[in-house]
Amino acid sequence: MSSQGNKIQRYDNFTKLEQVVLGRINFDLLQLIGDTDQKNYVEHQFHNAADTLEQINDIFKKFDIKVYRPEPLPYTPDLTTPYATLPAVNNVLCPFDNYLILENTIVEAPSNNPYNYFDHMQYSHIWRQFSHAPNRWISTPRPSYNPDLENEECLFDAPCFEPIGDTIFHTEHTCVTTAGLDWVKNYFSDFTYHAVPNTKGHLDGYFAVLQPGLIFSAIPKIMLPDAFKQWEVIESPKDNFIDRKMVNDFLQDDDYENTNLIVSSFNIDEHNIIMFDHVMDNHLDVVRKIEKHSINIIPVSMKSARFFGQGISCMTNAICRQGVKENYF
Repeated sequence: MSSQGNKIQRYDNFTKLEQVVLGRINFDLLQLIGDTDQKNYVEHQFHNAADTLEQINDIFKKFDIKVYRPEPLPYTPDLTTPYATLPAVNNVLCPFDNYLILENTIVEAPSNNPYNYFDHMQYSHIWRQFSHAPNRWISTPRPSYNPDLENEECLFDAPCFEPIGDTIFHTEHTCVTTAGLDWVKNYFSDFTYHAVPNTKGHLDGYFAVLQPGLIFSAIPKIMLPDAFKQWEVIESPKDNFIDRKMVNDFLQDDDYENTNLIVSSFNIDEHNIIMFDHVMDNHLDVVRKIEKHSINIIPVSMKSARFFGQGISCMTNAICRQGVKENYF
């Protein structure tokens, strides 16, 4: 563990992890489901996800990683803002979505999804522990979600950005607005920025950087930014959602087109990576290519992955890694 206490430091997703936020499941949100059979089905998915989170928590403990957990708020129905109505305060399964951790800074990201409007209340107890110098805790302009403003508002999800040392790759459009991208570039102006062509969703649903020079990608190498030309690319098979069942779009993510859960992994360090056991059970050729690089794959089971449309990277948010701002390209 770092001797420097509560420290914000993130320049990548692959160097040695020291501190992390891990999601929870808010079982109180089952009150959203009126039909008894559907409620029982969703409760089963909730328990599966909670079990997965505890598997991941146990792995973090074995590696002496400090873990922080959000505190779910009680179910409060039909919350409103002038331009949006929320069924409740959002679930706390995915701490990666709304907090961009970059350099020594916590950024409260203005999600393009109004369902996340009150999410900060479930995490502020964590960030208060990091409010001392040299850490920074900032927020973007709070969005109104006025449909008449369209691209004028600053909107983005944190996984739209993939830092690799002194370079940041970002989603091309849809879940990051022009104003949102400009805001990030303004506040973190000493990075080099590259758009990943034809991306609309979170980048962790498209690829994962396993080590410097090695990327596990659902995007073919020829379609990746030119910066990756000298890198080895292990191409992922395309995931599918044949067994998906949409019950409640507040609790589930239905962006299947832009999400490949196979690549949604999480690095403990450059030689230890958490992945779904589904990958190991069904894609042995991919596993062998990864293990060839002296990478130990640590499997976890998440039977509810397709229900939520979320991967391992979504449920974790690294807040301190040992990597520094260097040029990997």
